[in-house]
Amino acid sequence: MFIDSVIWIAYKNKNDSWHDKAKRLLPTILQRTRERAYVTDYVALETVNHLLRKTSFETAKETLEMFTRSPRITTLYNNEDSFRATYDVFLEHPHLSLTDANIIFHMARLRERTLFSFDKGFDAVKGIMRREDAPAQ
Repeated sequence: MFIDSVIWIAYKNKNDSWHDKAKRLLPTILQRTRERAYVTDYVALETVNHLLRKTSFETAKETLEMFTRSPRITTLYNNEDSFRATYDVFLEHPHLSLTDANIIFHMARLRERTLFSFDKGFDAVKGIMRREDAPAQ
């Protein structure tokens, strides 16, 4: 399963409008499922930069450490080839950000269908099942 930056940001930022929902969702999906949680380096970058602007250095640093040290989270790193493929996806989905296009690229590459996100823009992407709720036990 992939987890979009909007979930991580809302979870870590108490002033975010999605905070309460993310506070219930994120621990639940990380504890209930045996699946690996994936983020991309773009998601980590977007999340940490947003938290630097809206919260504190400590919160941003703690989040970055979570991405790099948690045994439940795998961070996927991009190279020139993945950047070029992301560019192509970006052109196909002009309603999504470059980071979102990168998530779509990596999900297709890994044949992963589940994405946890509050961003309804992903609903228009064929083959992705966007979720805002926790999986059943």
